[in-house]
Amino acid sequence: MGNIKKRLNFLASTIIQNITVSPHVIRLLWKAVSEINYQAMLSLPDRDLSKAITEKVRDRVILDAQESQKLDAYLASKLLLIRDLADAI
Repeated sequence: MGNIKKRLNFLASTIIQNITVSPHVIRLLWKAVSEINYQAMLSLPDRDLSKAITEKVRDRVILDAQESQKLDAYLASKLLLIRDLADAI
């Protein structure tokens, strides 16, 4: 029951948020996700997982403060999905 509630909260927050991240940065983010060890994704706390992913993105592109905030917000809204994907592998 708790997992269903988390997913519903995730969907609600995704719908409510209007986060516009450039397609290029989104591609870099998902590429970074694919490069991280899936076991690490499941074991790291949210803060450390977000940091690992954003560092990989920022190694590839320079982001201004506003873009960084948008990336952080987008990533925060996708952490549950990222963990679900890692768990499925």
